[in-house]
Amino acid sequence: MPCRVGITTNTRACRQYWEARVTGFRGWRIVSVHTSRPAAKDAEAEYSRRFGCEAQSGNGPVVARWSLYRFTYDADLE
Repeated sequence: MPCRVGITTNTRACRQYWEARVTGFRGWRIVSVHTSRPAAKDAEAEYSRRFGCEAQSGNGPVVARWSLYRFTYDADLE
């Protein structure tokens, strides 16, 4: 079962985005929260490498509260 990891400043909108783009969406969780995009990107890369998840960085302001998220799914809808 594939997994995806990414960073976002808007967890609600991000979750809705992915729920509409994959089948079998489950296990959504916030792994960690960071005060800068560079710190969040570093955490994303490390988590992706350690757990074999596809990484999907989000866009947003440089200075913000960045959340690292993770979920599993069955397949992409595209």
